Amino acid sequence: MASQRQRIGYLGPEGTFTQQALRSQADLAGAEHIPFRTVVDVLDAVEDGSISLGFVPIENSIEGTVNYTQDALVFDHDLLIQREVVLDIEMCLLAKKGATLQQVTKIYSMPVATAQCHGYIRKHAPQAEVFVANSTAEAARDMDILRAALGDKKLNFFGKSYGTYLGTLYAQFFPDKVGRMVLDGALDPNISILEQNISQAKGFDDALTAFIADCAKEDDCPLPKDNAAAIDEMKNILSQLADKPSERLSESLALLGIASALYDSATGWPKLRAAIKAVKQGKAGKFLELADNYTGRTEDGYTTNEFDSGAIIDCLDFAENRSVEEMKVDAQAFAKQAPLFGPYLAYTNISCKYLTLPTKDKLTRSTNKITSIKTAPVIVIGTTRDPATPYEWSVGLHQIFKNSKLISLDADGHTGQGRGSACVDDAVDSYLLMGKTPNKNLICSL
Repeated sequence: MASQRQRIGYLGPEGTFTQQALRSQADLAGAEHIPFRTVVDVLDAVEDGSISLGFVPIENSIEGTVNYTQDALVFDHDLLIQREVVLDIEMCLLAKKGATLQQVTKIYSMPVATAQCHGYIRKHAPQAEVFVANSTAEAARDMDILRAALGDKKLNFFGKSYGTYLGTLYAQFFPDKVGRMVLDGALDPNISILEQNISQAKGFDDALTAFIADCAKEDDCPLPKDNAAAIDEMKNILSQLADKPSERLSESLALLGIASALYDSATGWPKLRAAIKAVKQGKAGKFLELADNYTGRTEDGYTTNEFDSGAIIDCLDFAENRSVEEMKVDAQAFAKQAPLFGPYLAYTNISCKYLTLPTKDKLTRSTNKITSIKTAPVIVIGTTRDPATPYEWSVGLHQIFKNSKLISLDADGHTGQGRGSACVDDAVDSYLLMGKTPNKNLICSL
């Protein structure tokens, strides 16, 4: 047995203080050292026998017990502590060459480290917002893992809708690693969650107005030609479903069905017209099809967790500070600007009030404005009557990316690429395949 090489796990990735402590042990230096993402992962591996020993942080002389290690050992694992290693450490605040303390806006590290250094941070970088990660080394690598795993010097990225926010954060953290990046149907990272909700409410109501105008041209339109009267008719449908659902169709599913149809004028508008006609005849099937398409539901159940994960991600990314009572007041104000969708979208993030999030998961939440990102050329696409990501959001993101070109698609519906505009698609293809950016901002149409 002595000749067998031990497998020892530690809180990784490479570069952590835990690895440093492990390497200080002469009798363990010849073992295979395996990094794990969390303390619990290390302890689980010891317990199931996949590693011989585990090295984890347990106490800090200044800040005391490392709680998540102690809790895991006491309540979740039946393991024996074999030795204690004391390591003298120095904390370093790492930044890009040339950066000053006054320019630091975000600091990522593990809770014990940030607690130990809180006095220094408060004194020398009071403007910085502190974010929690499993380890400092992990935080420095996390956002760039994808590019590194592919072996690419630059990250080429195409993000649509909320994916544009991911692309924006990556570009902010690693501007020199941005290759060819397209951000289509953009989220403006500098607007509050309240501003997002009211903008979307107005966007969907504007899209509904466009649908009503188009519907009025059709002989089988089930709505009044007058916009206000048509919206009242839609409100009445939702109100009746709230009081008495039809088959499986509830008020909330009907609203999702309407929203789903407004994402794409070419395919969605005819389906919405047919759904309204059917539901007025007491038939809920076509509305349910729209809602199911939006939520990824089939006869076998839901095929995606997009709505569940999306709600959690929203709560993580943007702070919802309003109370439920404040939302009720906002709903009345929203209704004046967006008569149909406003009263509903005022409550978009109500789930955040009832969701308990571990502190360690609040990684991307930020109140700091992103004023400027300088990267290789980037393309931002905005659709002028986009209900989900209003056009002004793309304009705002274009202004943030100092080396970007804005492609504006004059159309209804969500996002611009792949919608049938050769002007948009050819520009995107030329950029992604050959690195050729438009000479100027483009205005395109379907």
